[in-house]
Amino acid sequence: MADDRQAGFFLWETVVLSFLLMAMAVTAGMYVKAAEVKTATAAQGGADFIARAEFAYAEAWLERNDSLPESMTYLGDGDDLRQNGIRYEVAAQTWAEGGLWQMTVEISWEAEHGQGRRGYKRYLARHS
Repeated sequence: MADDRQAGFFLWETVVLSFLLMAMAVTAGMYVKAAEVKTATAAQGGADFIARAEFAYAEAWLERNDSLPESMTYLGDGDDLRQNGIRYEVAAQTWAEGGLWQMTVEISWEAEHGQGRRGYKRYLARHS
């Protein structure tokens, strides 16, 4: 009879340990996923900042020169393209359209947990 009680206790130990290990595995998976989402969000936020800066630099260029080149690289500080271990690349295209300038900015990035790309579009006008 004592052996049966010992076998039942071992079974409970095994079940509890299995649940504990499953909970640890789920928690570790959630932590890794949260870190990946945090990196992706940081990369997209950096891309938004760079795109806004590129539009602002292009507006200043347009004010000075009355026109924009057809294609441009990033007009700002090169250090903006390397943030928090993320490397960005910027390509901008412009064309005149009915007295306005349409500008599209493509930003791609490469980070430790992956890469991405976003496109932005804006109309620019020279102020009189």
